Amino acid sequence: MDRDSAIRNLIEATREVFGKMITIPLGEDPTFETEAEARRCEIVGMVSLAGRSMGVVSLHCSPRLGLLIASNLLGSPVTEVGEELEDAVGEVTNMVAGNFKTRMSQEGEMFDLSVPTVIMGKDFSVKTMTGAPTLVLGFRWESEKLLVRLNMRL
Repeated sequence: MDRDSAIRNLIEATREVFGKMITIPLGEDPTFETEAEARRCEIVGMVSLAGRSMGVVSLHCSPRLGLLIASNLLGSPVTEVGEELEDAVGEVTNMVAGNFKTRMSQEGEMFDLSVPTVIMGKDFSVKTMTGAPTLVLGFRWESEKLLVRLNMRL
């Protein structure tokens, strides 16, 4: 498995979940972003990958986008940052990671997924200990940015 294949699978997994499952159409081509950009986000959902391949898939977004994700997933308005938003972001992160896992397994990469973790707040950083390179993809919805971070040792 090469880096380009992992990137393609992550882009397709993200687009499918956001487009079909929570009806948030993401902009055309994602951009490559920096870790500094990911640190500006106040909501992070993470799922660890363990097995022959290992790493972390994480989604980073603003409270505004998090509320939209929660509202669309739950089918009713979520207007406050709280438990509903946390649960929804965790579930969407799990869906993206699961879709990514399925795509990667079709190419021979096998791993298990952890339960999702959600972190909310300001001025924090996320560090994974895989010793692998990190990739941050930036997707757009209207004026909001969704960052999808992959730290994976293949």
